[in-house]
Amino acid sequence: MLYTGSNCPFLGWLDPPMCPRSVDIIPGLLRRINAFRGVVEELEEQRSKYKKYIIISWVFFALHCLFECLTFLNPSTI
Repeated sequence: MLYTGSNCPFLGWLDPPMCPRSVDIIPGLLRRINAFRGVVEELEEQRSKYKKYIIISWVFFALHCLFECLTFLNPSTI
């Protein structure tokens, strides 16, 4: 295949045909890469979800500690 990527008629190259083994292997490798990308996307979604859960739990823990501290300082409000 002759590639001419510019308007200059003097630049271009001829790609040699690929060997049969590479024609067999490359599609499998591309499928595997695509499958791994899907797994990575799922893991990133899970990580984001767990990060939100951790932040929410720490906020509730901080509020709990704050209310415990307030009731310890002023026990008549119980």
